[in-house]
Amino acid sequence: MRMLGTMMLSVLLLVPGTARADDYEESFSVPFGGTLRIDLARGSIDVDTHDAERVEIDASISGRAHLDVRQDGDQIIVTSEGSTGLLGFVRTGRVRIRARVPERFHLDLATRGGHIDVQELVGHVVARTSGGRIEVQEIEGNVAAETSGGRIEAKEVDGDLLASTSGGSIRASEITGEVEAETSGGSIRVSEAAGSVFAHTSGGSIDVDFSAVPGGDLRTTGGSIGIRLPEGAGVHLRARAVGGSVQIDDDFEIRGERTRGRVDAELNGGGADLEAETTGGSIRVRED
Repeated sequence: MRMLGTMMLSVLLLVPGTARADDYEESFSVPFGGTLRIDLARGSIDVDTHDAERVEIDASISGRAHLDVRQDGDQIIVTSEGSTGLLGFVRTGRVRIRARVPERFHLDLATRGGHIDVQELVGHVVARTSGGRIEVQEIEGNVAAETSGGRIEAKEVDGDLLASTSGGSIRASEITGEVEAETSGGSIRVSEAAGSVFAHTSGGSIDVDFSAVPGGDLRTTGGSIGIRLPEGAGVHLRARAVGGSVQIDDDFEIRGERTRGRVDAELNGGGADLEAETTGGSIRVRED
C-alpha cells in the first residue's frame, strides 16, 4: 500500500562475526529544512553539507551490528543495534557514519560509543554521546551537545549553545547567543561571547572573554575564574572567592562594596548582572 506524501525506504544489514566488515552507501532526495536522525548503539558520526537537496549516507560496519536506514517524508532515520548471542549477551558491532546533508537542515544525533563531528550547517543541532568527544563548527542555529566521556568544542555558532559533559573540558568561541556550559571533570573556556554565559564546573577553571554586553553566572569548586570585558563595558558584578581573592584591573570605575574575597559593585556605571563564585581559587576581571 502506498501512502501519499510519505515514502518509506528501509535497509537492514547484519554483519556476522567479529573480523568481517561491510559498507553501505545510499542517497535520498529530501527538501531543504528536513531532519537527519541517527541513533547508534556504538560508533562515530561525521556530518558535513552540500548545496543539493539530497542526503548521502556512507556507513562502515564492523562486528555484529544491525543497521536500519529509512526515509519518512523529509526525515532520514538511521539506527543501529547489536545482536544477541547464544547465551543472551548483546554483542555490539561498531558503525561509522559519514553523512552529507543539504546546507539548510536539522540534526538529531546520538551514539553510545563514539565521537560526533558536525560542520557548516544552517539548522539546529542536537548531539549526544556516552563515550566520545563532540565538535561543531560554523553552525547557524541552536546547538545542544551532551557527552559522558569526552570534551566538547564549539566554534562559530550563530545561536544558543548548551554544552554538558561529565568527563572533559568545554571550549566555545564566537557564539552569538546564550551559552550554558556544565562539566564535572574539566575546565571551561569561552571566547568572543556575544551573549550571556552560564558556566559551572566541579573540576577546573573558567575563563570567559566577552565581545559584547556581559552577563551570566560563573561557578567552580575546583579552580580560578578569569573574566575579560570589552573596553568601557559596564556590568553589575557580584563575585566571591572562598580561599582566594577577587582582583579587578585599575582600568575599571568601581562603585560599591569591595573586600579581598568579595565584590558587589557596579563596574563602569553598571549594567547586566554578572555573578562569579569559586571555592578553590581566585577571580580576576580584566578589560580589553
